[in-house]
Amino acid sequence: MRPGGGLLLAASRAYLSCGDLSEVRMATNGSKDVAADARETLRQVQGRVAGGLDDLRGYAESADTAVREFARERPLLAIACAIGVGFVIGRLASRT
Repeated sequence: MRPGGGLLLAASRAYLSCGDLSEVRMATNGSKDVAADARETLRQVQGRVAGGLDDLRGYAESADTAVREFARERPLLAIACAIGVGFVIGRLASRT
């Protein structure tokens, strides 16, 4: 047997098993299509997440405004609520 003959035989068998190169090109194009679809899906998800974060930011700002207005209108009740919430959180944290 010639040196390197086994490698040539294996290469020719691999070529014959995959048929012609158009099948290989189709598989490559298919993977490019999958990658393009994945990129597009990622862009859509990023857009949805960005929209959700904007909504959440708006909710947080409106909650902040409401809490500040409540504290200005009824400062003693706001302090009592803060003490109560702190007590409950402290009790829950001490149980763990």
